[in-house]
Order: sequence, then structure tokens, then C-alpha cells
Amino acid sequence: KQIDFIYEPEIKSYNHALDLRIDQLEVSVRLFNSLKKSGITTVEELTRRSEKFITKLHSLGKKSLEELKNKMKEFGLCFKPDNKDDDND
Repeated sequence: KQIDFIYEPEIKSYNHALDLRIDQLEVSVRLFNSLKKSGITTVEELTRRSEKFITKLHSLGKKSLEELKNKMKEFGLCFKPDNKDDDND
């Protein structure tokens, strides 16, 4: 009797929140404008940046940062770890 094994690669679920544009996030005008002026247009772009990088954005203070972190947490997302050095800081 032969036993056949079928390899089924693990499929990671895709977080569709990554496809959202920043204008779909329902964030404050100040936060939206800061992200827009910095050239960040999607949630995916946010996940490619560290919190350190985000804090350096124009007109983005502590309140806006907390708002952004909370919004990303709602979607199960976070910033890239600060120890990554490809942010062009």
C-alpha cells in the first residue's frame, strides 16, 4: 500500500488594510496633511517606515503619532522596527 503525501505550502493571510489609501483612514486633518506632504499615500508605505522616521515628518507631533499608532493597531499593523537602517534617516 502506497501513501501519498501532498505538500501544501502555508499560505499567509494578506492584510487588505495595506491597500488602503491614507485618505481612507479616517484620521485627523493634521495627520492626513502631514502624511500627504511627506509623500506617504498608502498604509503599506507606513508599514515600511520606522516610528523614528515617522516622528521626523513635518507637523507630526506626539498626538498625531499616537493617533497613527492606534489606527495601525486597529488593522493589526505596526511600523518597521527602529533598528532597520534603510529609512534614509
